[in-house]
Amino acid sequence: MEEEKKDSPQSSITNKLIELLLNEYSINGSSENLEFKSTNDIVEEMSPIADVSKNEVAEALDKAGFKLEYTEAGIYWKMYNI
Repeated sequence: MEEEKKDSPQSSITNKLIELLLNEYSINGSSENLEFKSTNDIVEEMSPIADVSKNEVAEALDKAGFKLEYTEAGIYWKMYNI
C-alpha cells in the first residue's frame, strides 16, 4: 500500500494564507475596488491572525495569482476588494 503524500508545513501555511486572502481580495475586479498593497501591508493585516513572514505572504500571493505592479512609489501587489 502506497503511503499518502502529506503537505509540508510550509505548503499548509501557504494554502491557509491563500484561503484567508481570497476571502478579502480577488485577482480581478472593477477599478473602484482596486488596491495596491505592499507585502509588509499584508503581513501587518495578517498579524492579528497569525505570525507570518514576508516570504510566506509573497509565496501565497504569487501562488494565488496576484500580480506585482511596479510604481515610482515602490512595488505593490494589485488586489481587488470583494
